Amino acid sequence: STLDYAYSDAYFAADARVYNPSLSSMSLCLEMSSWSSLDEEDWVDKSANARELLTDLGFIDFAQNDFWNAHPTVESIGAVAARKELQDATLIALAVRGGGYFSEWGSNVLIGDADAHTGFATARDNVLAFLQEYVAANGITGRVKLWLVGFSRGAAVANMTAGYLNDNGLSAEATLVPQDLYCYTFEAPQGIQVSAAGADG
Repeated sequence: STLDYAYSDAYFAADARVYNPSLSSMSLCLEMSSWSSLDEEDWVDKSANARELLTDLGFIDFAQNDFWNAHPTVESIGAVAARKELQDATLIALAVRGGGYFSEWGSNVLIGDADAHTGFATARDNVLAFLQEYVAANGITGRVKLWLVGFSRGAAVANMTAGYLNDNGLSAEATLVPQDLYCYTFEAPQGIQVSAAGADG
């Protein structure tokens, strides 16, 4: 089945710290497209819906992390990325797989005894590594705007990824500040203790 959507680059002209209901709706569309496609048999191809949507939105250089290349495990986390050039920045779309992930669900119960949920923290680190590899591989420098989405487990991971980026930035060459970090999540479980959550954006 298909759904209509409404997208505009203008969503990324405003301060990311101000909620935008239109961008929220579009973010849910992007997130749902990043779930494993039921129409594809091979895991390497199951990101097809996200690829198609991002291409339709004018993004280029679509990439998926290595966890898309095989059946999911408790330790895996699927993520896809693409980019487009705005007048004032490079916009990177980063979607964390939040459905159709089979064994990845098991990570939900790997709580651990630290301030951060062990399973979600491991997944966060994998998503951060993928993002940093994507930036380097595409030679992205200067101002970056990040559109980051997730649902359920993917939402916890997206929130924790955004928290890390809010506190630490992206890289010396690619500048990401809190007002350019558009993180929209849905049905997000808590992944970290409030006392360890870091600075306000």
